[in-house]
Amino acid sequence: MCQRAPKDEDDLPTWLGDHIDDPTLLGIVAKGGWRYAAAFYRGLFLKACKRENEQKQKNAQLEAEIRHLKHQLFGKKSESRNSTERATTAKAEDEGAGSVPQSDPPKRKRGAQRGHQGHPRKKRPRLPVVEQKLELSEQEKCCARCGSPYAGFPPRSSSRIEYKISIYEVHFECERRVKTCGCPQSPGIVEAAVPPTLIPKSHYGTSVWLEVLLAKYYLQHPTNHFARDWKLREAEISTGVLTGGLQRLQPLFEPVYELIVERNQIAGFWHADETGWPESR
Repeated sequence: MCQRAPKDEDDLPTWLGDHIDDPTLLGIVAKGGWRYAAAFYRGLFLKACKRENEQKQKNAQLEAEIRHLKHQLFGKKSESRNSTERATTAKAEDEGAGSVPQSDPPKRKRGAQRGHQGHPRKKRPRLPVVEQKLELSEQEKCCARCGSPYAGFPPRSSSRIEYKISIYEVHFECERRVKTCGCPQSPGIVEAAVPPTLIPKSHYGTSVWLEVLLAKYYLQHPTNHFARDWKLREAEISTGVLTGGLQRLQPLFEPVYELIVERNQIAGFWHADETGWPESR
């Protein structure tokens, strides 16, 4: 049965469209002539338009979900599919399409390539500089055989980056002397020695590598985070330098590793992880 009557003639098409399934209404339309029939079909048209708009919105939502799922399944991925898998898939697709298979190009080796010029040491003009003058001892200023003094000679300059709470660069001015005697066994020029560092000829001092070891193995900080922090402090140390330095330091820790293995072998329990053992009662 009809729940309400139309308010006016403008409300008649909507009212008829909402009650098209009412058998009483169908009888009224059949007996009401062209006016009721026109309003009735107009109501049908409005309801069909509403249904079509709802279907379009639903289709648009479904198409958006399909695009999202396709992107998850077939989109580019960083690590799940390596270059070998992609090349194998592309080759299989080419063979399936009937194309002539081609030989794979030789793979490019990782690391520096032949003929690479290398990178010069970066200049860091914003780092504070600490001047340190290195002088020869009184004994080194004289010839070791005849005792004749060495004459003055222009000093040689070098620098090294050190770490002590704040990052700074140390410039060494090494005093040098040239001999004035004719003793062939004595060196022609003597020079004050630069303090030794953990890695010979490294541009970074022992304090820097100590900070790297503590940050990586004690605080468990990733290497790229350490490099990022230094870049923010305008020191700019690359991850390649850190990785190469840690590889050179590895032999120094092999005795420690062997002692840990020996200690684990004679222990009452195999401490293979961080799981603790409760005390026996």
